[in-house]
Amino acid sequence: MTLGAIGAPSQRAIGGSNVYAYANANAGIPGTPFTVLAEVGHSSGSVRNPNHAERLRPGGDYTNWRLGLEHRRDRLTVGVDYIGTDVSRSGEASRFADRRNAADRLIGHVQLSF
Repeated sequence: MTLGAIGAPSQRAIGGSNVYAYANANAGIPGTPFTVLAEVGHSSGSVRNPNHAERLRPGGDYTNWRLGLEHRRDRLTVGVDYIGTDVSRSGEASRFADRRNAADRLIGHVQLSF
């Protein structure tokens, strides 16, 4: 299990400051090659320039999550994740953020370690 926070001080490029706090955990299922993963994070901060802050936090503060299952065999990992966010798909799109991409997703991934 990991708890953490990442911060960016106020700066013009991101239109203010940002703090991202998160927690994640993973656990192997005994007697199987499967691992269950979970993560949740929250982004917040000050806004000095709303247009620039929209790139980093569309619509303001947001929370995101991930639930996943991975199968590991030797150097190969195959997994599936359910990921999502509470960023609203509605609202005005800016030239910095396209809210049409703010939706829950089911994604797969393959990793080869060496």
